[in-house]
Amino acid sequence: MSRFISRFILIIMVLLAIATGAPALAAPETGTIQGSVYNQTTDSAVTNQEVLVKTTLNGNEITSKAVRTDSKGLFSIDGLTIGSGYTYQVTVNYQDADYQSEVIDFASGKVQAVSITVYDSTKSDAALVIENAHIIIYPDPAGLLIKTYAAVNNPDNLTYVGSKVIAEDKKETLKFFVPDGATESTYEMDLMSCCVYPSQGGFSDTMAVMPGSRQAAYTYKIPLKSTTYTLNQKFAYPVTQVDVLVQSAGITVNNERLVAGEPLNIEGTVYNHYSLENLAAGEVLNIVLGNLPRPAGNRTSRLLIWGGLGLVAISAVGIFIRRRTPVKATVQTRINVETEKHALLVEIAALDDRYAEGRLAEDAYQAERAVKMERLVRLMQASRGAGANR
Repeated sequence: MSRFISRFILIIMVLLAIATGAPALAAPETGTIQGSVYNQTTDSAVTNQEVLVKTTLNGNEITSKAVRTDSKGLFSIDGLTIGSGYTYQVTVNYQDADYQSEVIDFASGKVQAVSITVYDSTKSDAALVIENAHIIIYPDPAGLLIKTYAAVNNPDNLTYVGSKVIAEDKKETLKFFVPDGATESTYEMDLMSCCVYPSQGGFSDTMAVMPGSRQAAYTYKIPLKSTTYTLNQKFAYPVTQVDVLVQSAGITVNNERLVAGEPLNIEGTVYNHYSLENLAAGEVLNIVLGNLPRPAGNRTSRLLIWGGLGLVAISAVGIFIRRRTPVKATVQTRINVETEKHALLVEIAALDDRYAEGRLAEDAYQAERAVKMERLVRLMQASRGAGANR
């Protein structure tokens, strides 16, 4: 028995030695997010508002934590893990609209400050307008690929949240039309697949439309049954300016309102360019296309390549806003500027095609694209500056 007790005491002593001698595991570092919620419509702080902080680890949301703003619209959330792969985002749901911060990490310090700006909501879309719409038409014996870009502007100081329920807990905020027979619709820029739903005559977005500009881009295919086709294009909101680009100089375009500009010859490919101003909401623009390639059944065509590329052509024009000409500018100067803008747009699309098809090395592609995008941005900035000085 004494031997057993001695052995037991020895084991206990060893365990105690291990426990007291082993270094304690260091607690993970934590950080704090401090911020405020401010109502731009009423020019006041938002008090007693729930604020949610979502924690993401390596791109996957793992938890969330809620607090409320105080009497000054301020909030603070601490105990947030600092470590590789951890990021955070602050979200606020205010009057049926979701607002969120940029993604936050603690690389620059243990305390991070954010400010969330919200607006009062409205169920009226009367203020919405499309400042610029671009329609790019690519022909092929198998059909047409049509890409549409629309810069939707909400000039009001209210967030439009919609009133028509189109799915569970989802309200229509933006409506877009596509012609009968359209197939394989895809969405880009500020249209997200999670929030887009099919609707009569087209599709609807369900994301709240906040004050400012919203960039919408979508593409679809039209099977051809003959060498002529009438594109019945309309928009749910007034359009300040519509630009139409048609690949191939051989295709005829007939519409009494469209004004023909100078054809664009981009890397040996000709694009017809047409435009018009002030298209009313719901007004149908009948674009009659003639001399199209003869349909060739279901054979594989390069439309598949275009479809795979998405909307790279119109992503470049996401920065387009309503263009204005300085008072002293000549008509010819304006034509030259507009021609160069559209030329750059198509050049960027062609460049993206060559890269996607493996005909251009990545370093050469990135360098050339950066130069063209820089030039396009300068033209847009010049247009904005000219408009502001009118």
